[in-house]
Amino acid sequence: MNKAEVKLLLADVAAIDNRRVSDETVTAWTAVVGHLSLPVAQKALVMARQDEKVDYLEPKHIVARARDARMAIDRSPAERAEEANWRSDPEPICVPHDTRITQCKPCIALLVKHTEHMTNDQRHRWSNEHIGFKN
Repeated sequence: MNKAEVKLLLADVAAIDNRRVSDETVTAWTAVVGHLSLPVAQKALVMARQDEKVDYLEPKHIVARARDARMAIDRSPAERAEEANWRSDPEPICVPHDTRITQCKPCIALLVKHTEHMTNDQRHRWSNEHIGFKN
């Protein structure tokens, strides 16, 4: 990005946190994020803003997410359409407590205690035998 593009990016940043964007700020940010394209930096900005751990946005937050942003942009429309159609099975309900399995603390404790060294398939079989699930 050139300085004009970095200034556009910083305008997006300032729109949320009301920071003052000076020529010095643009120059400093250009030194850190100038190697990125504007679309990648804008996507990385959105990703950083969505991260609950980022309180005050810094250029390092944009750089840290640049790879994921580039991958998201580069995905083909067919890949994005396929992902939009993904569906998963409903979460199973434990039989003893009639609770979603990920929310059932007694069943989770039992599962952890007895299946710690099992493979996923073994753990699944053990769960069906000892806990039971219903849809």
